[in-house]
Amino acid sequence: MAQTIKLKRSSTEGKIPTTSQLALGEIAINTFDGRIFFEKNDGSATIEQILTTDSITTGSITITGSLQTDNITIDNATISSDLDITLDSAGDIILDADATDIILKDGGTEFGRFKRDSSNFVIKSATSDKDIIFKGVDNSSTITALTLDMSDAGSATFNNHVTVGDDCTVTGNLGVGALNASYGFYNNTTSYLNGNTTVNANLTVDAGAISISGDGANAATLTETGAGLLTIATVDDLVLDSGADITIDAGGNDIRLFSSGTEFGKFKSDSSHLSLYSSIQDKDILFKGDDGGGAITALQLDMSDAGKAVFNGVGNADAGVTIDNITIDGTEIDSRGLKYKIYKTNDQYWAKVPDPEIIMKTVETGRRINDYTYQIRTNGVLSMLDLRSIPRVNKRVVMTTGSHHYQTYWIDGSVSNQMEQINESKYGNLFQMYEKIVDENPYETPMMIYPAVHYTMGGIWVDYNLMTTIDGLFACGEANFSDHGANRLGASALMQGLADGYFVAPQTVANYLAKGTFEEITHDHPEVISSVESVKNRIERLMNAPDPKHSPDYFHRKIGSILWTSCGMARDKDSLKKAIKSIEQIKIDFWNNIKVTGNDKDFNQTLEKAGRVADFIELGHLMCVDALDREESCGAHARLEYLAESGDAMRDDENFGYVAAWEFNDNKPTLHKENLDFEFIKPTYRDYK
Repeated sequence: MAQTIKLKRSSTEGKIPTTSQLALGEIAINTFDGRIFFEKNDGSATIEQILTTDSITTGSITITGSLQTDNITIDNATISSDLDITLDSAGDIILDADATDIILKDGGTEFGRFKRDSSNFVIKSATSDKDIIFKGVDNSSTITALTLDMSDAGSATFNNHVTVGDDCTVTGNLGVGALNASYGFYNNTTSYLNGNTTVNANLTVDAGAISISGDGANAATLTETGAGLLTIATVDDLVLDSGADITIDAGGNDIRLFSSGTEFGKFKSDSSHLSLYSSIQDKDILFKGDDGGGAITALQLDMSDAGKAVFNGVGNADAGVTIDNITIDGTEIDSRGLKYKIYKTNDQYWAKVPDPEIIMKTVETGRRINDYTYQIRTNGVLSMLDLRSIPRVNKRVVMTTGSHHYQTYWIDGSVSNQMEQINESKYGNLFQMYEKIVDENPYETPMMIYPAVHYTMGGIWVDYNLMTTIDGLFACGEANFSDHGANRLGASALMQGLADGYFVAPQTVANYLAKGTFEEITHDHPEVISSVESVKNRIERLMNAPDPKHSPDYFHRKIGSILWTSCGMARDKDSLKKAIKSIEQIKIDFWNNIKVTGNDKDFNQTLEKAGRVADFIELGHLMCVDALDREESCGAHARLEYLAESGDAMRDDENFGYVAAWEFNDNKPTLHKENLDFEFIKPTYRDYK
């Protein structure tokens, strides 16, 4: 028979049962005081109080059945059972540790706890490197839904996809097995990553794909919204596969190309032009393809040779080709249905026309080369014409016989004799001199003539005494503003030097010196000290370059080549801008790589030349800057964009009627304008034709 606990009760305040009122196994409850009593008999019967409504007063309670109560308070005690302990409540079950932790143990060893940390709910794994695992049951099978790996800095491993209702921020590394239709990031729809998913470290995709979908109205974007870099890196191929256009937008910056962390090229928008830029010095731009039998280089743009283009095959240009320099021999040119064959003789190129009679019917202009040969322009094409092969043609031809002089001739059988007589009478001694020098008859072989820059016009402003704006500093000869204009005559430099030095300077300098005494300049004068220190520092830099590799002549040739090509007789915007960048790079290279042999204590011509070349670099840079800034043609400054239809200079006096005085600084020259005031003679356009 099962044993039962019998209860007795009293509602009298302070009432305690007696041993006679309780039998063994009975319990008395005072409902007024909230106390529980039972009889103890260890040879002597006594009444023991075991519980109050506030606490357990003594001993322990062993319950083999069930305990039903509205409230139990346990103070510094342990509830233990060899079997299960079930907390079954129709309401809430509350665990309140009063600002301390709720500790979980197994066999007396703590393995985890719940705690409140700054009002945060914390689940803590108490065993070192042991994970926190969230498990459940799916169709009677136990699955691990989420593992928080403590040995891997708390990395989270989800068994299935993650549903993100709003923004998802990951501050550590996010390792994902796949991001696709089966396992991916969702935003309560079937689209992926439609919410704002922020990954502040690394997003690693071991397999599968990342799908980013738009909805038709809104584009799907992968965006770095801060100030840092957005980097997509892979150890294998990176594939961009789109059913529509692929757009790369650098937001006003360059689209740069790298290999192993080193930039080798870039695409850039240069004044709305598309520029393909090779970033490595002297490395070429190659256009390659496959002709079915292997790779070929169709076009090579050689950066080490000023961008020289080398085509593998034949180039076709329907609208014509403009080339500054071309090397051809025996090549046939088809121009507007007329075929010309190009030949090279003694470094001169000429074209043999197919039918002289047809050609002469369309001659536009011609220029005398020798007694038989003229350079003619027909159909916009320059070619060489042998007059002896021309029958009488009723066509007027304009041909030059000297600089800025033109004569009109009728082409007939006697023209060669006529030309020979004219040339013999005017230039016979010149032709004889030419033949002695080059050992070629100029009447039979075209003369080798190369246009060149004569002098640079202008100079330093001086007054009538040849003194500059600096008191006591005189500029004579070619150093001052000079007395000639655009069409400068030969030997004028010599004449001006003689005139200034022989007639003017002796008087004006003497008058200046006769004015009286001048301030004594000693070695300790501040300006002397400053100048000496500046020269010493300059010599120190020249003698001790970081990586001395090249002589002054090397840099002299490079700066000369740039100025000859881009800032010679004819200039244009693009070539000047390119020249400025090249010179700026040469300046950097010069001060890093200049090699000066010998020492600075003895007479050193290499050091002297290095100093001059350093000045040439600064002057060459300023010449290009000034030529780029002056958007007009005047004098010896011929901007190709600003020429008259006749080819003569076309000034813009309204906008450029000033002298450009440039102030030197290390970064960029500063322009100061000195306006020109023409008091007596107003500037007018001059037609040299």
